Amino acid sequence: MPQLDILTFPSQIFWLFVTFFALFLLVRYVIMPRMDQILDARWERQDNNIQRTSELKEEAEILLQRVDSLMEKSRAEANSYIHLCEEKIKRENEAALHLMQSELNEKISKVEKDILRKKEQIIKEFPELVKNLTESFILKVKASDSVVHTTQGKKTRKQDDAE
Repeated sequence: MPQLDILTFPSQIFWLFVTFFALFLLVRYVIMPRMDQILDARWERQDNNIQRTSELKEEAEILLQRVDSLMEKSRAEANSYIHLCEEKIKRENEAALHLMQSELNEKISKVEKDILRKKEQIIKEFPELVKNLTESFILKVKASDSVVHTTQGKKTRKQDDAE
């Protein structure tokens, strides 16, 4: 086995140190600075993103507060507008109701006047109406009495003939 030959150990150790030293210098002066730059840029970008995120969060909270205040203001305006509309409608309904009541009262008074006038007219015409009815009744009673007397007279004659 040639690797275990002691005569080759010093050259292997020499090349081990040379290779290790070269790799060390390469890593130390080339690779590590580049990695530091990449990591620094990454940390800086991450810090910037975190800072920007916190700024955007604060802006969002401010906007949310503004939206909430505008919503409250809009609700208050809407409620006041609704209240005004309700009162306007209520006033219009009351005016219409008052107008209808006044028209109804006028019609009622007109009908009452007509009823009173007709009552007075009937009271004036009542004696004549009673007189006409009485005369008519008396004529009918007299006519029916004469018919009854004539029919009773015929019965008596028939009864006399039968006996």
